Amino acid sequence: MATEEYQEEDAFCFNVGGWFFSVPKSKLSQFQDSVLWQEASSLALSEEARLFIDRDGYTFRHVHYYLHTSKLSFSCFSEIRLLYEQATAMCLTSLQQVTAV
Repeated sequence: MATEEYQEEDAFCFNVGGWFFSVPKSKLSQFQDSVLWQEASSLALSEEARLFIDRDGYTFRHVHYYLHTSKLSFSCFSEIRLLYEQATAMCLTSLQQVTAV
């Protein structure tokens, strides 16, 4: 049933360096100061709306996980500096704070 709820909820789609991600609007709206929210919320929601972000998609998978859970994945620690750089570029203040070294 949770899958059905997720599919019914509006989601923002991102193409990050050729990697495709989807984030529910309710999750992304928790980060309204971020560049991601500002850019995505200016798009009309449709199946065709996809925001391109010129960043490393492999590292962005950790940002994606954080947007969904507000937690860091264990596997991100080997890329913590890159994750911090992405958080800084996207103005994800809370992620910046937890990845600051």
